Amino acid sequence: MLEQLNVFNSMSLKDFIRLCAVVFGYMLLRPRLLEFAKKVQTRKQNEASEHEKEATKTAVLKEYDTLATGNDWGWGKKAQTRLASEKLIQESKFRKQAEIEEMDSDEEIEEFLDQ
Repeated sequence: MLEQLNVFNSMSLKDFIRLCAVVFGYMLLRPRLLEFAKKVQTRKQNEASEHEKEATKTAVLKEYDTLATGNDWGWGKKAQTRLASEKLIQESKFRKQAEIEEMDSDEEIEEFLDQ
């Protein structure tokens, strides 16, 4: 313990100032670097979600085009497309929820408790 304290005694003024500069620089830059990393990660997640939404829309449009009968009576295309996209989004949410519930099933919990 005392040997560690002697490290500071053997430091010159230049070494001590350098150590302080490194420590204070780290303290000042770390929060900004974390904010920057947070912004980058948020931007990537937003791009991924936008890409997923576009993929869903194209899938809805393709499905709608295959189901279209060709008559112009009834709802407008925008309403039908919106309804179909909402339906696909709901189905994907139900699938994700089912996956989450499947992962946390009672059988798996019992297996872990038995071990």
